[in-house]
Amino acid sequence: MRPRVLVKIGAVKKQRYTEHTACVAIDTSEDIDVAWARRQETLRGVLKLFRVMVSSTQQHAQLVRRQCGISATQLWLLWELDRAPGLRILDLARLLAMHVGLVQEMVEALEARGLARRMAGDGAPKSHRWAVAEAGRQLLADTSLPARGVTALALDTLDDSALQALADGLQPLVGALPFKDGGAALTPLSDLLGDPTDS
Repeated sequence: MRPRVLVKIGAVKKQRYTEHTACVAIDTSEDIDVAWARRQETLRGVLKLFRVMVSSTQQHAQLVRRQCGISATQLWLLWELDRAPGLRILDLARLLAMHVGLVQEMVEALEARGLARRMAGDGAPKSHRWAVAEAGRQLLADTSLPARGVTALALDTLDDSALQALADGLQPLVGALPFKDGGAALTPLSDLLGDPTDS
């Protein structure tokens, strides 16, 4: 194992690299400046990857809105209903990792457009079962765009070990963010990027 040493980033030599004081592990088997430059190159590479992911989500949302007249999240919801007719609001909220109230608003908006329909259910609206209406099924058949959220679609291509490694790596990253909104975890990414779901 290569020896490693904690280097204070707030020290004078490294002050130009960051606004914050922190400690990071630097490989001491090579020149400290070379190791630091390599770390910064990796950091920039990760930033670029995140930007590509965000751009992909934005492009998909814009194309869905233009081609289908609904949000990308609503298209994903229709796909789930077409795949498994009879889902309840709670089922859909779990599948899309979204807040129950927002999912209910989306489904009712799709029903108002004639794209989704109630199958059965007594009592509270959350107990109703839903399916795709014929117009919704035709919309899914006509679009050439991915019906699922593109980030979820990409994540589903990873094998179990890669997916777990990504989850493990993102936890400390999210923990280090200075601003965190717990509600964002249950909000569609396309909504956060400026393409609000119709309701």
